[in-house]
Amino acid sequence: MRTPIGLPSSVGMLEAAGHGLPSLPSLGLMLRRSDRGASPRVDDLAAAIRQALREARDDAWLTP
Repeated sequence: MRTPIGLPSSVGMLEAAGHGLPSLPSLGLMLRRSDRGASPRVDDLAAAIRQALREARDDAWLTP
């Protein structure tokens, strides 16, 4: 299963129960990085990833 984030328009989401499939549990997501040698570029990239996930979650994710 994949989330609606990045789902091609040619692919549709199925309701699990309607197709005899079990519901899947949620999955946590963690961004990990080393504190050693952190640079402004690494900080900017981490912030961009967090922001993109926040926006995608707000726009596309289905809540149970």
